[in-house]
Amino acid sequence: MSLVEFLRARRSFYIFGSILTAIVLSISISLGAAMRQHAQDTAGPAHVTITISGAPGSSHSTPAHHHWHPESFRDLNFKIPLGLLFGIAAYATIILATILGTSLNSENGRGGFAFTKPISRERLALTYFAVDAAAGVAIFALALILCAIALAAFGVLDRVFLDSGAIAVAAAGTGAALMWYGLLQALTSWNRLKGGLITGITWATFLIVLPLYEVTQLGPIFHTMLAGINYLNPLAYYTACSLDGQTVAVLSQLGFGTGQVIAFTWTLGIAGLAIATYGWKQVEV
Repeated sequence: MSLVEFLRARRSFYIFGSILTAIVLSISISLGAAMRQHAQDTAGPAHVTITISGAPGSSHSTPAHHHWHPESFRDLNFKIPLGLLFGIAAYATIILATILGTSLNSENGRGGFAFTKPISRERLALTYFAVDAAAGVAIFALALILCAIALAAFGVLDRVFLDSGAIAVAAAGTGAALMWYGLLQALTSWNRLKGGLITGITWATFLIVLPLYEVTQLGPIFHTMLAGINYLNPLAYYTACSLDGQTVAVLSQLGFGTGQVIAFTWTLGIAGLAIATYGWKQVEV
């Protein structure tokens, strides 16, 4: 049965990975072509006037010629924290986690085939979770590779450096993916409803609730209801990443720090998997 889930996870990885690769490469190629065209249209030296002050009341200006092409990012003084790339890769992992988050439910409509194996359902569920986790690690790595390719294409890959918050950002982002994955498993493992429908409902609900949480004009009762939903919303924990000096930090709509985001998302994710395993065990053949 682990082979069945491996094939399912591999198919999802290939499809989503191909889409992700196509998007990144097309954007990189389009931007590169646009910048090369802009460089050709603005070819020629740039004239810079430099004023040199001498004796009081006297000055003279000297025209200087400086060649700079828009595509030459290396002329700019900046660095790229690795935590920023980890943050981008984490969002890709979240998406794949929602695609794979109904793996237990997918067996409920197969006539109980998964339950005829001479192993416990708990062990079988853990096997499915492990296969899906491996796919999540693979998509995280793929997203990092694509980021590296895009940066290398513009000649700034060497600007990447390991910032102090990189590991924490990766832990928070993968925690959000685990939380959503666990929530979907808990909602779908015990029934024969279409798991894809539940996944779509959670995406729609969380994306709508996220901005509405900031609206206070609808009254305290409505805001309290939204707050309750947001405590189950992985995107409310892992809303965005911000660059604070030379360190990337996680922004949470709920006001939690990065450490709290890591603790809550991983705890809720594991709890969701435990509930899902128990619910799946109760499914009748």
